[in-house]
Amino acid sequence: MIRKISGISLIKLSMAVSIAALILTTAFPFYSKITEKRKLAYKADQVSMFLTTAHEESVKRNELISISMMNQNGGTDWCVGIKDDGATCDCTVSDPLHADFCEVAGYKKQLLSSTDEGSVNAETIAMQMGSAAIEPTRGMLSNPASRAVLDLSSLNGNYSLEVQLNQTGRNKVCAEDGRAIAGYPGCQSFFGNNGAAS
Repeated sequence: MIRKISGISLIKLSMAVSIAALILTTAFPFYSKITEKRKLAYKADQVSMFLTTAHEESVKRNELISISMMNQNGGTDWCVGIKDDGATCDCTVSDPLHADFCEVAGYKKQLLSSTDEGSVNAETIAMQMGSAAIEPTRGMLSNPASRAVLDLSSLNGNYSLEVQLNQTGRNKVCAEDGRAIAGYPGCQSFFGNNGAAS
């Protein structure tokens, strides 16, 4: 008696592989965009929370907290740092014994882009009137003219978010027109075309 052996024919297998390849080809760009947006949103929210911490530390410790923002290498290397006692710091300094090292009460207070392996660029860091400092009495910036904008973009530049720090010492994350991410309000820049406060 001859038994019939059932199995998958080569034609069926090649059709299944072709359909799987088509699905993956269609889904990958969509997944890539979602990942790009999430990395950018995560970093912008992380910077916002870091600045909120600076505000809270100033009020809690009853002392000036200075804020440092730097970008180098066309925005691929950037950082944000804070320092107590109202002394300015340089968030690119990694040596804790250096006078410009960013720390609060002896603890390192730096937020570096390098930890994300370059997933987010800082296009523009605009600090008006030099470095900013939060004063403890009202939690506002010590210099009423001080403002800061950190303009973050996804690695290929498709999406952009701004972290804005205003005179009240508060910060917000907002989306720029044309490269917006859902869930973030649109924003007006702190600076006009000539660099003056708007």
